[in-house]
Amino acid sequence: MPYWFNWITNSKLAAAADYTLSGGRLLISDAKDVLAMLGQESVSLISKEIGPSNYGKFYPTDRHGGFWKLGNPVGVVDHYTAGINTRPVLLWFSSRPREGDIVSSSAHFVIGRDGIIYSVVPPDLIAWHATVANDTHIGIEHVNAGVLRRKTGTLRYQESIEYPKERTHSVQTINKEPWEPYTSNQLIANIVLKRWLIEAFPSIEQQNCVDHAKISPDRKRDCGPLWPLKDLNKLVFDFTNARKIEWHDKQAIAKKDLTSLALLL
Repeated sequence: MPYWFNWITNSKLAAAADYTLSGGRLLISDAKDVLAMLGQESVSLISKEIGPSNYGKFYPTDRHGGFWKLGNPVGVVDHYTAGINTRPVLLWFSSRPREGDIVSSSAHFVIGRDGIIYSVVPPDLIAWHATVANDTHIGIEHVNAGVLRRKTGTLRYQESIEYPKERTHSVQTINKEPWEPYTSNQLIANIVLKRWLIEAFPSIEQQNCVDHAKISPDRKRDCGPLWPLKDLNKLVFDFTNARKIEWHDKQAIAKKDLTSLALLL
């Protein structure tokens, strides 16, 4: 079974991640300390990903609001980025000037395909990720192309960008649409991060942990049919030992593999 937290340099944070994945519980104060450590770890993680000069110019990001409407968050919204790499997402959520109409969108956390968790906006502040839920919900973005389009014999994401040929073997067709799968690393990271969040903020309720399509069904499709939201959230809130999951070592989670997740519940 692989070790999931090699990206963490802070030994206390790594130990907390390992403990949490195994079903360990944290006190509120300890969970908040862990999230603060993640924020500190993310300084070097983001700087390494986008380059120190970019970090120095554009981080900490100014794309956030004030404090929570109800004093604390009450839920979490899962998203996909509609992209295939981490670096553009981190630059997009930075303070770097943008072109076009979308000038303010942001998120609290970004989870890369390698399972690295980047803390972008501190969880005690509002990020702009889900319209009506912005001032009540934490936003977690997962690097994933989402639904793809078939055009002139190739797969494309964001309608027009060619999807990498070396990744097409893992694409899965659901209801005649091709979708990029998530990785085992991302599911593990989501479980650990959400457990830290619900320990730090007991105001977060399972029924309020949703995906973007639930918030904006008329215009959003994330996280799509390959995101096992219900089963993940049950694992999170039950603090099931997630080390039992059989597909730990798989880099692309097939629809059929998700049955092993459901069998744990």
